[in-house]
Amino acid sequence: MKVAVMVSGLAATALGMVVEKRDGTCAHQPAGTGPAMHTYVFPSPAHSRNQPNPAPLPPGHTPLLPQVSPTRPPPSPDTPAAFRASPLFTAAAVSAETPTNFTSVFTTINNSTQQTKYMGSTLLSTYDAAQCASLCQQTTGCAGFNLYFERDPSKDPNSVRCPNPASVTNIKCVVWGVPLTAEGATNSGQRRAGFKVVIAGSNGYNLRHFKPASS
Repeated sequence: MKVAVMVSGLAATALGMVVEKRDGTCAHQPAGTGPAMHTYVFPSPAHSRNQPNPAPLPPGHTPLLPQVSPTRPPPSPDTPAAFRASPLFTAAAVSAETPTNFTSVFTTINNSTQQTKYMGSTLLSTYDAAQCASLCQQTTGCAGFNLYFERDPSKDPNSVRCPNPASVTNIKCVVWGVPLTAEGATNSGQRRAGFKVVIAGSNGYNLRHFKPASS
């Protein structure tokens, strides 16, 4: 299912939406410079963002490192609140079918699972519950998985030089070695310098006939 929306920077301003201010070194696209149409069924695993050559670093400072992952453009405006409220992410989570041999634990929340027996995460090119379920079933001891959109920084935030870079959107599949619960979905994000990581469209599923390994 394809869900698309267009909100230009000028339209966002006209609607009274808040656009975060960023240091010029973060290379944030100014409001109103072209449309922002984002369809969250991606034929390509990556989205590139043009960045100007950075200024020389002061002695003792580390460079701004691009975040290497299959990233996608953020909703417009590029704010944590707009990310959490994105109708694109809600539509993807609501329309996701529960995979065979799994049961749905929670749907369309803005938190991710935070509990014991984390077994790893994978970045997906589409919001695909069946693909995430397959990864769980291929992982020995997997009891369930969490699939969600995450707002991540396009560059490694630096409190001195680039505290709040433009964001990118990642789709994460996280597998767990114990069954998920709604009460265990307590991770709402984190601060990285001046950048706020947040979560949206989070769905959790448990393997229907999970048998924990005998101790």
